[in-house]
Amino acid sequence: MFTTIRRAAAATVLILGATAYVFAQDWERAVSLFNQKQYRQAIREFHAVIKANPAAWQSWYYIGASHFQLQSYEDAIDASQNYIKAAEKDEKAQQAGYFFVGMANYQLKQYDKAIPALSRYVALSDK
Repeated sequence: MFTTIRRAAAATVLILGATAYVFAQDWERAVSLFNQKQYRQAIREFHAVIKANPAAWQSWYYIGASHFQLQSYEDAIDASQNYIKAAEKDEKAQQAGYFFVGMANYQLKQYDKAIPALSRYVALSDK
C-alpha cells in the first residue's frame, strides 16, 4: 500500500517537474523572441505560454508591448488591460499596463482615454 502511494507521489513530482521545465523553456523562448524584436513570433509564443499556464499573467505585458511595437494599438490596449486586470495586487506591474494603454490611445488620437490611463500611470509612479 505505502509502496504504491510512494510511487504515485514520485510520478506526480516527476510530471510536475517536467511541466515546470517545459514552461520555463517556452517562457525563455518567448522572451528571447521579444528581445530580438521578433514581435509577431513572440506574441504567438506568449499566447502559448498563457494557454499552457494561465497563471503566467506576466505574458500579457509582453503581448501588449509587442503589439505596441507593431503599431497594432487596439491589440496593445486589449493585452495591456488584461495585464492590468491580472496584476490586480501588483501596482508596480499595473503601472506598466497603464503606460501602454495610455500611449496606445494617444497614438490612436483617443485623448479622452489616454489621459486617465496616463494619469493613473503617473499616480502609481509616485508611490
